[in-house]
Amino acid sequence: MLWRVLLFWTDQSQRVRQSKFLDGRSKIDSVIILTLFVMLVISAIGVVWVKHLFAAAMFSGIFSFLSALLFVMLDAVDVAFTEAAVGAGVSTVLVLGTIVLTKRREQERKVKEKGCCVPAQTPITSHD
Repeated sequence: MLWRVLLFWTDQSQRVRQSKFLDGRSKIDSVIILTLFVMLVISAIGVVWVKHLFAAAMFSGIFSFLSALLFVMLDAVDVAFTEAAVGAGVSTVLVLGTIVLTKRREQERKVKEKGCCVPAQTPITSHD
């Protein structure tokens, strides 16, 4: 019985040493996963950077679709299906419907400079 446990343990340690690249995945899977991560970062920057709200909604949908693809690559198909249905589907449609009912571009904020931002009743003292 002891020799079976030792044989199993040595077999497991050889498998750990023979692991491929990222968590035992092949190199092409690892390249695809890293590419999806880079595309996720690019689409997240796109959501924040663009001023046109339709483009921001599309970037948000692309982000959700890419994250669903990433979940498929990580063997979490149930999470990927939910992300594709809710994130890329329903949320994008709701945001686009809201854009139709409102303005298409983000408004520029006008900042009025009025000297000091401290209320008049607050005494300004230094604590040396």
